[in-house]
This record gives sequence, structure tokens and C-alpha cells, in this order.
Amino acid sequence: MRVHILPRPRDWREAGRFIANALLLSHGVRRDAEAFVGLEGGWLRARGDRVRHLRPDEESLRGWLAAAVRGSRVGAEVVPQPPYSQAICVGPEGEEPLSVLRRYPPVLSYGEGLECLARARIALPPVYAVIVANVLMDNLEDNRVGGDPLSGL
Repeated sequence: MRVHILPRPRDWREAGRFIANALLLSHGVRRDAEAFVGLEGGWLRARGDRVRHLRPDEESLRGWLAAAVRGSRVGAEVVPQPPYSQAICVGPEGEEPLSVLRRYPPVLSYGEGLECLARARIALPPVYAVIVANVLMDNLEDNRVGGDPLSGL
């Protein structure tokens, strides 16, 4: 299970795009992923194996987020905190992401809020860094025996 955590989104648009980019594929949903987004007083947890009605367009994301916060059955819930205290911290400084992702479990935090096991260098805003991280992890999984993990970029 890969986990993407955004502790402090700037607004609902960033929160929605982060969840969509963490969980959606061009042909469906990442069933082996979940996304946490910090809210005032809690965290929104969206699990790929349970999420329903998640679409990438802004109008749909706004409605989906509102429904999730209200407690509607869209495959997300508000929880007190993520069940993780340590993560790979993704940001503009740190090691090359491949070397970090090979050494640690795939719990990634895109901002302050969790203790950093290591820092992966993906110098993009969180809504785009999550896409790059997913591609890198997909390629690492596909190329366990060898090959070029960057081939899908």
C-alpha cells in the first residue's frame, strides 16, 4: 500500500487535486494507494480500494470533497490523524527519489507534519510531485529485476 500525505493544503482546490492525482489513473483508480489531506481539526482519508465517484475535474472535486467531509459514502472519511508518524518527506531538497524509495516504505509526506525518515527531491508543487512519485514507484515495481525505473517519465 502506498500512502500520500498532504499536511497543509492551501485550499480545497489543492486538496482535491492532490487526492485525484494520488488515486486516479487514466483508466481507473489506484486500488493500492491512499491519500490523507490535513483539514482543520482532522484529516480526510481517501482509500483507492473504496473511493467512489472521484473525478478529476474541478467542479466534481469540489462536490466530492464536500460530500466526503459530510460523511457521505464516497470512499473517504475524516479521521483524527494518519496512522503514520514517519514518512519520506518530498520536497525541493534531498536525495534523488529513486535511492530513497528503494530504501524505505512508500509513505510519502508532501510538507511538514511528520518525522522525516529521508528526504526525496521532487521540486514540484505537491499536486504534481504526487504524480511523479507514483510514476517512479510504478516503475520500481515493474522493474524489480532490472531495467530503467525512469523509462516511464
